[in-house]
Amino acid sequence: RETISRAADALQKSQNGGDIPDKDLFVRRIGAARAFDGAVIIGCDDNPWTTAEFIVWLESQGAFNHPYWMCRGSWSYAYNKIITDTGCGNICLAGAVIEVMGVRGAMTIRVTTSHSVSGW
Repeated sequence: RETISRAADALQKSQNGGDIPDKDLFVRRIGAARAFDGAVIIGCDDNPWTTAEFIVWLESQGAFNHPYWMCRGSWSYAYNKIITDTGCGNICLAGAVIEVMGVRGAMTIRVTTSHSVSGW
């Protein structure tokens, strides 16, 4: 009887993870990397951002809750921010792959931009 009861509460293989109630917590607990989204809108417009504002956005997306987190910006230039205070040129986040490694106090952030972005 106990085995039947436990099986009824278990995650079902046929659901392919669809029945995991808190996927973010699940990924953290097993120590896996989090691929947040393959086409996320970063900031909702193309106005400039500072690096500090970018960090706040990453935090709001849960990027510092995982040992490794990544996403890719959507290709909409009108809906993705541009980081302008780097000292080495502007970083357009449309189509960019963003990777965060480490925890909030000791992190590495890598932004790989598209080769098609010019004039930014």
